[in-house]
This record gives sequence, structure tokens and C-alpha cells, in this order.
Amino acid sequence: FTVTTAYFLMSCLLAIYLAVRPGTVNGMEELEGCIGLFVKITWALFAIAVPAEVVITILFWVLEFDGTVDYISVMVHGVGTVLLVIDGFLLGRIPLRMKQFLLFEAFSASYLLWNVIHAYSGIGNPYEEDGTQSD
Repeated sequence: FTVTTAYFLMSCLLAIYLAVRPGTVNGMEELEGCIGLFVKITWALFAIAVPAEVVITILFWVLEFDGTVDYISVMVHGVGTVLLVIDGFLLGRIPLRMKQFLLFEAFSASYLLWNVIHAYSGIGNPYEEDGTQSD
């Protein structure tokens, strides 16, 4: 969720910047400097978010879905993924190359490492099953 949100924020900021920037000579201009770095970061976030969202969506509907369809489940584990794919592939025309899947693999490995650390360190979860919080 965090990576997807970061991607959407970066995509929105870049779209606003590219819409209000001054025109180019002969339609040709490279994105240099800071804005070029923002484009690369946005592409990297997209390369992490798309496979993660697709995997999460599939795992939710196959393993966690109990037969009752509610608004939150559909929006989080369906519509969000569809919007991400539409924004990246159709509107932003961001290519997703095989070498970029290494970013997703690094993200997955770091998430797995954090889960192992969290499980064996005794940090615990402050949120109870009924939604209350215990400090």
C-alpha cells in the first residue's frame, strides 16, 4: 500500500509538472537533472507496485476471501490494482522490463526479512482482532 501510494503521488506530481512546464524547441527536450531523477523514481516505484499489487490481489481473492463481498475488499483488492495498471500502462505508458523485476525481488526480500525480524523479536502487534489498540 505504501509503495502504491508513493507511486500515485509521484505520478501526480510529474503529470502536473509536465503540464505546466514551458514548451520545447522542435518538440524535443530531455528530462534532465532533478526532474529526470523523479521520473526514474516513479518508474522504479511502478516496477515494485504493479507485481506486488497483482500478487496481493490474487492471494486475497484465492486465500482470504470468505464469500462475502464488501466495499472495502473490492476497492482495496481489485479497483486499486486496476487503477494502478491503467495509470501506469495506459496513461503513463511506463514500460515494465524484466530487469526491473529485480526491484520487486529486492522489495520482497526486504519485506520477508522484516517479517522474520518482527516474528522473532517479540515486537508484537498493538492492534487487537476487534480493532482496538493496546499500548
